[in-house]
Amino acid sequence: MAEGRDLTEAQHGEAAAKLADTWARIGFEPFADGVHILDCHLQRPHDLLMERQREFRSCAGPGATPPFVRMAGFGRRGG
Repeated sequence: MAEGRDLTEAQHGEAAAKLADTWARIGFEPFADGVHILDCHLQRPHDLLMERQREFRSCAGPGATPPFVRMAGFGRRGG
């Protein structure tokens, strides 16, 4: 269901593919049955996250901080 309506099998497949692409853009790898995994010990996920943050900043304007960065407490100054 999406927004209170049933999805056709084709719509569900399209949504699942878009979601998989989104996860891949930040380093998640397909595992099995729609499950994606992220190896946090690799440099690639960090690099991809930095690329996404640069994309966000270019769209949001100067000085913008992505909400997920604020929520996680990254980029705080001081102790």
